[in-house]
Amino acid sequence: MTNLPIFKRLFSVCVILVLLLSVAGPVLGDLPPEEEGICVQVRIRINQKMTLTRSAFRATLEINNAPEGVVLENLEVTLNIFNIEQEDSNNLFAITPPEVTGTSGVDGTGTIEPGTSASALWTIIPTRDAAPIVPTRYWIGGTLSYQEGDNQINIPLFPAHIWVKPDPLLVLHYFLVRDVFSDDPRTLDTIEPTEPFPLGLLMVNQGRGTAHKVQITSSQPEIIENEKGLLIDFTIIGTQVNTDQISPSLTVDLGDIEPGQTALAQWLMTCSLQGTFIEYTASFEHVDDFGDPRLSLIDSVDIHELNHVVRVDIPIDDYKPDFLANDVEDDDFLPDTLYKSDGSIEAVNVGQNPQVSGNVTSEVREVILTAEVVSGWTYIRTNDPGLEQFRLARVIRSDGREIWINDNAWTTHRTYWYLGEPAPFREHLVHIFDKDSTGIYTLIYEGGDQDGDGILDNEDNCMNVPNPIQENTDKANEGISGYPAGDDQGDACDPDDDNDGLSDVQEAGFGTNPKDPDSDNDDLTDGIEVQVTCCTSPNDPDTDNDQLKDGIEDSNHNGQVDTGETDPCNNDTDTDGMPDGFETQNNLDPLVNDALDDLDGDGFCNLREYMGETNPDSAEDRPVWTIVYVDDGNISGIEDGSMDHPFETIEKAMAFAGPHDRVYVFAGYYEENLVVTKPVDLQGEEYIFPVIDGSLDASPVLHYVNITSGSITGFQIRNGTGPNILCEQSGLLIRGNIISDASNGPGVMVDSTSSVTLFNNIIYNNASDGIRSQGTYTKVINNTITSNYGDGIDVTDSQAVVIQNNIATQNDGFGILCSSSPVPDVMFNNAYGNTIGSYSPDFGTGTGNLQADPFFTDAVNFDYHLTANSVCIDAGTSSGAPELDFEGHCRYDQPDVSNSGSGSYEFFDIGAFEFSRPVADLDGDGDVDGDDQAMFASYFGLTDCSGCEADLDGDGDVDGSDLTLFVADQDRFHCPAEACVGNLDWDLDVDGLDLSIFTSDFNRTDCDQGTPCEGDIDKDNDVDWFDFSDFIFDFGRTDCPVCPR
Repeated sequence: MTNLPIFKRLFSVCVILVLLLSVAGPVLGDLPPEEEGICVQVRIRINQKMTLTRSAFRATLEINNAPEGVVLENLEVTLNIFNIEQEDSNNLFAITPPEVTGTSGVDGTGTIEPGTSASALWTIIPTRDAAPIVPTRYWIGGTLSYQEGDNQINIPLFPAHIWVKPDPLLVLHYFLVRDVFSDDPRTLDTIEPTEPFPLGLLMVNQGRGTAHKVQITSSQPEIIENEKGLLIDFTIIGTQVNTDQISPSLTVDLGDIEPGQTALAQWLMTCSLQGTFIEYTASFEHVDDFGDPRLSLIDSVDIHELNHVVRVDIPIDDYKPDFLANDVEDDDFLPDTLYKSDGSIEAVNVGQNPQVSGNVTSEVREVILTAEVVSGWTYIRTNDPGLEQFRLARVIRSDGREIWINDNAWTTHRTYWYLGEPAPFREHLVHIFDKDSTGIYTLIYEGGDQDGDGILDNEDNCMNVPNPIQENTDKANEGISGYPAGDDQGDACDPDDDNDGLSDVQEAGFGTNPKDPDSDNDDLTDGIEVQVTCCTSPNDPDTDNDQLKDGIEDSNHNGQVDTGETDPCNNDTDTDGMPDGFETQNNLDPLVNDALDDLDGDGFCNLREYMGETNPDSAEDRPVWTIVYVDDGNISGIEDGSMDHPFETIEKAMAFAGPHDRVYVFAGYYEENLVVTKPVDLQGEEYIFPVIDGSLDASPVLHYVNITSGSITGFQIRNGTGPNILCEQSGLLIRGNIISDASNGPGVMVDSTSSVTLFNNIIYNNASDGIRSQGTYTKVINNTITSNYGDGIDVTDSQAVVIQNNIATQNDGFGILCSSSPVPDVMFNNAYGNTIGSYSPDFGTGTGNLQADPFFTDAVNFDYHLTANSVCIDAGTSSGAPELDFEGHCRYDQPDVSNSGSGSYEFFDIGAFEFSRPVADLDGDGDVDGDDQAMFASYFGLTDCSGCEADLDGDGDVDGSDLTLFVADQDRFHCPAEACVGNLDWDLDVDGLDLSIFTSDFNRTDCDQGTPCEGDIDKDNDVDWFDFSDFIFDFGRTDCPVCPR
């Protein structure tokens, strides 16, 4: 299979809310007199379409039929997906019918004419079971079959691998009030005001993956059942996301929801008549038609009876709404459950026997409320001693804690009609919601007869101005304060009591305090926030939640973002990934993108310190070790170095990473020239070898300058100008890389002030030497260096040089040239076929050194695996050598070759690759190539194949199981066990015992003297942070095979 790119596919689901409202008569409609006074029920439906993006893969197969060929008939393709355990995994994916061109189909009916080509494209969507917890690797292959004349052809499709990341799993909690207050149809001579009510949504991501670009678009409520023809209307008048300002849009953008995180939205609704919701249902339907619930990113949808939108401020206040709900049915409709904005759910107790010390009067404005309470969340409800004559202004608990007015302490004044009663009942209640209540509260009221004119404030049309005859001086069209007068709200003598630029009517609509010009105490008046900024909330002192009050960000308080000001509606004005408040509090500049600067000079950039929750202005406060991810296929638009949002370039990741961090680079093609000035472990995706190409700039691909230690592992590094890797004044470990095609210098160049270790690298076709080093403590071990235009290895004026287990062949100079004093350790190498000579001075007679053809598999096509007749097999030394080869497999004792090496294990091979004859070597020539593939294809499908070469599992047939074994061996020439480098006690896992061994070795620098260090994973004679990086990467593995010994 080819072309398996990951891409983002739109996922859609329709959430359906059905609500039944009961309205008491008499009603406005065409009802006969005998039916007036009855309860009329109206059923409404609200459809909400939720969209988000999810990961999927595209698999493409192209088939070319040569002009001289015959018609290919009965074309059929079967896709097979399997995991690392080689288990069939098709059931974990949904596969769309293929999009085909050039043929009628690939289901056994298609044909391809001579001289034409055909292709098929499948979309492959993982289910939630494909990667429930961590990213998981799968392989996608299959079988192509067709009829060619009289011949039935069956060809296995060799698999390509994919990484599947965990899906998000969303739980949707909706909340709706029970009682709706509006015009009461039973009061024919009065039109009561309409009170907006919320439809709340708490969305919780309970999965291990991020929900990307979540958006919900709501329809207006639709009446679907109205048997009595009731004249009633429902409308959504606005929406709110988290703590954002209310918007008139029906669409809410929730953005990305990380694992374990939440998003909140509210739709504000109105109803033209007063009533009670007596039934709620919520369901969802998928737009996709696969019919597999495991493809759903929605786990459940439910709806709850909402008592009140509250504010949880213990232990911290996130300023987001929380929902107090009645989930357990009771006669008094009391709340029992708290749904918090962080997704957690907690029980709520009801305070018992609530009592107040007396009534509120003009002389007595404070009363005491007591109740019997228990620990935890408590809800208290009792009669409001202020009735409607006085407004509840403050609630103070006996220990001094103040309860948020309107959020967690509020009053309600409602009119109810009880069955059989001739007149309505007016109910006045006070409500308190609190955590770990003391059971004693002081209620402080405002109101009474403030102006002393003998008229109580609740009846006074001018509460602050004596007006005993109640003349309405606030008359229409006066234009006081620039707003229409005649509001009949608050102070009838002043339509804008607090002179904040909003009339009292407007303030009632926005939920602000008409007696306070700055309701949220953020130093911006309510009028500025509503009319000028159009983005800050007059009810939230920190609209963008960046820990800076809106009025601090808009320092001249004009509602505009002027030069030198941060944006109060954008928590990251300079888009550097750090909130403005964090930058201000830590002496960073919130107006300059300084994410990758290092304020305190501790080696960790400012953004790294922010994400690590450390102080960027203190060199003593450093983040802990982490892995920073890079993927050039990141299309999310977000880059923060996480696995879900990796950086797109290595340069960004290296700037973000701190000392001893690991930069992990996924498969890709990275055209970059990097200057590295900090000790970072640069790691390519295991055995995929991402490409770093330096052809865009006339400089080395990697230039290490003045670092104490660093490492680079698992890349193709090529096309540098000068050397591909240049090391100056640095310590560096270079392992498991393919280093080629430097245009004007060696593959690796090390100056005299550096110390470098190279092992398991393939270095070829560079314009000068393969390796040139003047560094101290140079170690060159188990590398394959070939076809360079200078020496293979050139070590000059160096000390403590170790050169062993290397193959240096077909280079234009010497194979190995050493002009250092003292004489270096040059042992167990094979230098052959080099233009000037093998060794200089002549180490050909040194311990274990060879001068013989290494017999590569196919050097012309850059395949430097050893063949079965190579003299390099079991001819190296294990002393100081890596136990794993270039491809991460154990060094292996080939049983039919005599051991001529040395060390604790005498069978390590010379060069980067360890040889082991693969089971899929059907023709016995020591490799698995096209000849073996052709043999396997000729046997494939046979059911009577006992003893034939392609029956790899020995079960008498050649089927998918044999194909899996064949693919596992393709291009592999050695022990197939991928060992764990952190498995220090060789017990099949990396656990606490290994950690104990590693910890006992940590910080040792004498691993080449006396007692060896088990924790010296990178074989550089010390145990440091780079060994820790390797160790921790394996920690927790339980599938570690032990290398054969």
